[in-house]
Amino acid sequence: LISTPSEASRYGLQIGKFLNIDTGFLIPSVVAINRLKTKVLDRRVSDYQIISLNPLSLNPIFAPEEYYLDGNPFAVHFRKAASASVKLNIYGFDQFKVDIENYFQKMMI
Repeated sequence: LISTPSEASRYGLQIGKFLNIDTGFLIPSVVAINRLKTKVLDRRVSDYQIISLNPLSLNPIFAPEEYYLDGNPFAVHFRKAASASVKLNIYGFDQFKVDIENYFQKMMI
């Protein structure tokens, strides 16, 4: 919802209008506007260290992604399309949750 004159000016819309902005657009704009420092993350979708996914069990476009910062795990993106999986032997949200909990458990030791 465009609610301030600043937002109206930034997006070229009138106050009261709606704008659907994907986080893929929003996050870089916040970084640019605030001149934040950035680093490049290493993205992995086939050499998993946290996720126990068999890369052959799921189409790569649906596979969760692991991101590393300076060689250490930083974030995991579980894609929405994979969360709809209800077939047996396909990596779904329940297994993703177990993997993340197991990883954190190991880190606490």
